[in-house]
Amino acid sequence: MKWKYLLIAMFIMPFVSAEIDKCSYVTESFDLPCQLVTPDTWEECNQSISIYYQNETLLTTLSMTRYGITGRCNITFNYTTSGVYYFNTTYNETGQLTVKDKDMQFFNLALYGIFTFFSIALIFVMHKYEEKPGVSISLGSFSFVLQIILASIMFEGFSIIYPSYYVFGTDINMLLGVVNVMVGLYALIFSVLLFNFYKDSKRPKGTIYYND
Repeated sequence: MKWKYLLIAMFIMPFVSAEIDKCSYVTESFDLPCQLVTPDTWEECNQSISIYYQNETLLTTLSMTRYGITGRCNITFNYTTSGVYYFNTTYNETGQLTVKDKDMQFFNLALYGIFTFFSIALIFVMHKYEEKPGVSISLGSFSFVLQIILASIMFEGFSIIYPSYYVFGTDINMLLGVVNVMVGLYALIFSVLLFNFYKDSKRPKGTIYYND
């Protein structure tokens, strides 16, 4: 009887292991390497697959092998750099896989959150001291600088949301960069307008200014 269960376990184990090793749509870097498996069955696995990083850089082109008795084909994926990987096969099957580093994602989110907190706090303080235009324009300018720094790093590929979703055809991380620019411009323009308005309001009424 024991031999019967042992034989069943030996038969099932390869399939269980293969399933555990399959790549997920979002894969943690410490789960690599994993098996990248075609969604459809192929008669032959003599086709190749090309892997791109961030949809721009061609990393490699590999020949595929048979994935057990499933009729599908696979390769071993072992790129640990965080980001989005795109792939296509000679059968024109396409897909993507996101590799994320949990520690790095926390760092990115914390850094973005700290900069955003201080920038928004400066805007609130700017409004509190509206009667002091010199203070307000300084706070608004500093908030503008922080927001532009955030926008710059977001446009350079700094990601805080994994996987990268697309809204209106644009990466949501890029949209956050656009929001940063808008908030920064608001802080700068409001502080400048406030400064000019306060300066004009302090001029004595009826006073005529002559240019020398």
